[in-house]
Amino acid sequence: MNNLEYLLEAWKEAQRTITELDKLLMQIRSFAVLVATAVVTAAATLGSREDGLRLMGGLLMSAAIPWIAIYLLDRYYYHILLVGAVSFAEEIEKKTSTRESFNEDYLKKSQKCRACPFYACKVGS
Repeated sequence: MNNLEYLLEAWKEAQRTITELDKLLMQIRSFAVLVATAVVTAAATLGSREDGLRLMGGLLMSAAIPWIAIYLLDRYYYHILLVGAVSFAEEIEKKTSTRESFNEDYLKKSQKCRACPFYACKVGS
């Protein structure tokens, strides 16, 4: 396999990873919006009852925990993985634009340095 084929395979894998992470992030965010809508609807329904104000406050406070957890998972885990995959793809694009040479060893070494723990470039297969 020549240098250009290694680059193409690595770039394709980076693009697949970026696409999968984008889908996953959108699913997490969609789920968070769904949960938020359900909780606000339930809180509004409970607020119309006599003892509903206390129940409504409890429901909104208990819903804050999953919202915060979803935000933290999104922002501090999946977003970092996405940034790592994008930076890897950008690095490949810079290498091809400057026509720098590197081989399979470079790609294997660089993928170990990525922020993406499961990011595996299938070069040479």
